[in-house]
Formats: sequence, C-alpha cells, structure tokens
Amino acid sequence: MSTSADSSSLIVVSNRLPFVLRRHEHDNSLYRKPSAGGLVTAVAPVMVQAGGLWVGWPGIHLNEDDKIPESDLDDTSPTAGLKSKQILPINLEREDHELYYNGCCNATLWPLFHSMTDRTIFNEKFWLAYR
Repeated sequence: MSTSADSSSLIVVSNRLPFVLRRHEHDNSLYRKPSAGGLVTAVAPVMVQAGGLWVGWPGIHLNEDDKIPESDLDDTSPTAGLKSKQILPINLEREDHELYYNGCCNATLWPLFHSMTDRTIFNEKFWLAYR
C-alpha cells in the first residue's frame, strides 16, 4: 500500500484536526501542538500507516498563505508521523464555530447523546450553523 495521501482511500473527517495549530510569537509561523483524546490516539497511527487524509478545523483561523507545518523532530505523539500533505484544514469564522461547535455540538448533541436531556439546549441558530 502506498503511503501517499493522494492514493489512499482512508479519509477521516472530524470536528478538529488531530493536533492544534498555534503561532510562534516571534515570527507568527505555525507549529503543531499535540491533542489528547481517544479518536486521535486510536486513528492517527492508522492514518500514518495508510497515508490517509484528515479533514478538520485547525483550532485557529488560517490565512491563505499559511502552510501546515510538519511535526517537530522531537514529537512522539501519535500524530508525529502525519505529513502535512495528509492534512486538509477547514477554516471556520468565529461565529460559525460558536454556533456550530459550542452551540449545536456541545450544547445540543453531546448532552442529548449522553443521556443528559435536562442539559440539552435546542436553538434553531445552532442547528442552521451545524447544517
């Protein structure tokens, strides 16, 4: 099996990328900050081996000329082997993120699917942003 994202049929679409992108203060360049979590821990090694593509929000707004950086040489997280060509970031405006993620995902779907119906908030704006 090829290790190129171009030839793999494995595509993961998740709310977030398997790492968070941050900017260095001294030059505004991007760097990866490893994420913790079950999905990343379980799926990232498979993605590395299969050469798949991971689609998601990078945690910050990216500019047109921003490039996904490769992982640092001392990175030992499960995502260290993911190449930048295996990452497809999806930009979200702040309001879209608030309504879709903090609203629909966290205030409606998460409590609903975790048997906490008393904490579930139904708001049409949340749903429209999610759609």
